[in-house]
Amino acid sequence: MIEVGGLHLVPPKPVEPKALDDFLSGGKDGFILFSMGDQGSNMLKASRKGFALPPLEFGDLTEEMLLNAINEALNNPSYREKAQELSKIFLDQQTKPLDRAVYWVEKCFGSKAAKKVDAGKKKQ
Repeated sequence: MIEVGGLHLVPPKPVEPKALDDFLSGGKDGFILFSMGDQGSNMLKASRKGFALPPLEFGDLTEEMLLNAINEALNNPSYREKAQELSKIFLDQQTKPLDRAVYWVEKCFGSKAAKKVDAGKKKQ
């Protein structure tokens, strides 16, 4: 099995307009991205690992609760420190995930292993 976590990560490209790129990459406290998708379980995991606040219940959300959460995230350095620690661990790899995936695809399809992959495909 080849792990592909991080396969989607590519070196960052500048964002246009430049003012937005400066904001995103130069902010002392980072930035907040609100996602309205179903991210409940991801937020719980992130909270348990210490790099995010527990999810807020939208049905009970008040302006005060949201403001308190934003202030907590901005003023408590533990969230940023934990996220940076986990990022450093994740990125500490000998090769990039995409390079690993390309290597294994080329290796498999350039050898007898490709016949096994093709045979399995025909059974489906």
